[in-house]
Amino acid sequence: VYSLKTDETVATFIISTLSTLHPDALKALQVLSCCGFHTDVAVLELLEESDISPCRGIRSSLQYLVDVGIVEIAGGLVAFAHDLIQQHVYENIDLSQRRDLHFNISLFLGLKSSMNSTSIQAISSIENGFKNLYI
Repeated sequence: VYSLKTDETVATFIISTLSTLHPDALKALQVLSCCGFHTDVAVLELLEESDISPCRGIRSSLQYLVDVGIVEIAGGLVAFAHDLIQQHVYENIDLSQRRDLHFNISLFLGLKSSMNSTSIQAISSIENGFKNLYI
């Protein structure tokens, strides 16, 4: 129980620093949060080619986000360090912007991908988030 409390305390501290992030890093986090708690690196590589991605790209922000403890990269996945961080980033995206992000990410991945199982899972996850915005 104590370690869980520590994790939540650390997550709360990280959340309090999000407003100081470079706009590209924050945009990368917003895109990541629309993909869910974690996403495949291959999906992010596809998104690098889109205008959904921040000006400097998502990859350029990833190492910084890892260094400050906001995300982790392992086994081909990028994941938020804590679900509270993902939830906070996601819920603080303006609703119309969130809808646009879900729609544009799904559309781009659907048009760009070869529809392998990873891209189908990613699109399904993103579309579910999009549908939930209208419920």
